[in-house]
Amino acid sequence: MMRKVAQSVSVNVFVTTEMDSITLRYNIPFSDGTIFEDELTAKYNQPLNLPFDISLIENYFVIFLSQLFLSTGIIDLVCSHEEVTYYQEFSNLLYNIRNYEEGTNCYPKTYKFTNRPLEKQYKNNETIVMNLVSGGKDSLVSDFLLKRNKAKVQRCFVASLNVASDEKERVACQQLYSEFDTIELHGFDRLVTQLVQISDCYGQPPQKNYIPKGRDILTIALIYPLAIQYGCSYISHGCEKDLWENNIEIDGKVIPVHDSQSKFVVEPMSKQLELSTGITLFSPICGMHEIYILTWLIKNHPSKANLIQSCFYDSWCGKCSKCLRYYLIEQSIDTKVFDFKSDPSQMVNDVAVQLKNINAKKKVRYYKELCYLMGDSQYCKELLTPIFSNHFPQFFKEWELG
Repeated sequence: MMRKVAQSVSVNVFVTTEMDSITLRYNIPFSDGTIFEDELTAKYNQPLNLPFDISLIENYFVIFLSQLFLSTGIIDLVCSHEEVTYYQEFSNLLYNIRNYEEGTNCYPKTYKFTNRPLEKQYKNNETIVMNLVSGGKDSLVSDFLLKRNKAKVQRCFVASLNVASDEKERVACQQLYSEFDTIELHGFDRLVTQLVQISDCYGQPPQKNYIPKGRDILTIALIYPLAIQYGCSYISHGCEKDLWENNIEIDGKVIPVHDSQSKFVVEPMSKQLELSTGITLFSPICGMHEIYILTWLIKNHPSKANLIQSCFYDSWCGKCSKCLRYYLIEQSIDTKVFDFKSDPSQMVNDVAVQLKNINAKKKVRYYKELCYLMGDSQYCKELLTPIFSNHFPQFFKEWELG
């Protein structure tokens, strides 16, 4: 349970820019009278030449920090009147999942906004897409699909977001892609350290990782200046179907179990981005289940599958939930690709017990996939058949892996 909750005051954020960097200074007052003050600097590998909206980055960072530390104060935004509803919608959804995992009931006192004119950036007529890459299967398969749909693809890797496996992710990107931009984050590790100190939901391997909820809204905000610079009409955020649709409802509240990889969070974010920048946010793989994606990748591109980095800790620890699923998928097609440091099969019996629980369908993540991999064939067709999503942009004609 969370040991310290932010006071009923706003999270304070101050943003400054230089030619090739953005610095976000912040302070967070806590209910015991202490204040956490620090800064996060995003260093780009090229100058940021074109004008971009600093207030958008500030808004996203305020929401990220507020929901992460469950601030009960005022969320103060700088935006047009048209955007407020969308900001409030995805912010409240992120609060829902944080409260759910912490067992709390903390929400913003109110949303306040300073009105500014809506000045949409020029939307390029070309199909240029900024693909957010991480070294994992989702962004890699998104890359394949974007090219199959004849998009011109730019890529960006945001470094230091996963404090437990950052270097492995960077190396994976270097091996998987011919070129990509890099944003170096300085200070994110200290933010995660603070979170681990006040919450029991993070930093306890192998079950509780170091990845903060809402992290992706920060990465999307930070790659937005590059998307503007390249004339992108789209940002690709690879969320597969299991993440996209794993949402539950409790007491009338939608709980996006995988936070900013849920369709309910991505949709208002995309509408807000399109209103203010002309850029659409979408997932090329939101119609595909994880098992379909990974099976295709292993069968058709085994050398690339061998290079991906998706483990929550270091590289293929063999003890986390992701390693277990990837091991079971390997077993299902009788192909070995990943070199696990510990034997994932030791976790199989525990999963079998969990699946027999009366509430397993609601509580066990990747429930259908695990049932299928443990021998239940009722979900076979559903898991292995991609579907069209109304979230796909107009240019997206292919949604199956060829």
